[in-house]
Formats: sequence, structure tokens, C-alpha cells
Amino acid sequence: MQVLGKNVLVLKQKAEYQGLIYGVNSEDNTKGKVMNLGHDVTLLKLGDIILLNWNKAKNVSGELWVVSEDEVVAVFEDD
Repeated sequence: MQVLGKNVLVLKQKAEYQGLIYGVNSEDNTKGKVMNLGHDVTLLKLGDIILLNWNKAKNVSGELWVVSEDEVVAVFEDD
């Protein structure tokens, strides 16, 4: 799949914790891995682990989502 413009193809990562935490929406805290980039994306690279606004993402298939680069909130640094 080729992603266009400022869009990013993201693989949703499994949550690192389980259970109920009052006041925390685990969906909003789920990380994603960048799998493909549109040609206008400037701040991300393939393989980046990101935190994004999942409410703005569009599901493509299973755990694959497309979202605009503008909806990425953070990029996690390598350990």
C-alpha cells in the first residue's frame, strides 16, 4: 500500500498493561509503529514508535491505521 501526502501508515502496538485504571483511556495511550510514509512526511521515519491521536486515525485493515502526520503527538526515542 502506498500512503499519500502527509499521511502515515501505522501498526497499532499491543497495550503494555492490562486491567482497569480509573480515568485513563487505554486506547488513547496505545503506541503505534510507522510502517509506511507519504512523500510529504518530514518529521517521521520508518520504524518510529509514536503516540498519536487515534480518534483521527482511519482503520485500513486489522491493526493497520492511516493518520496524518499532524496527528502524531510524540515520537519515542530508542532505548
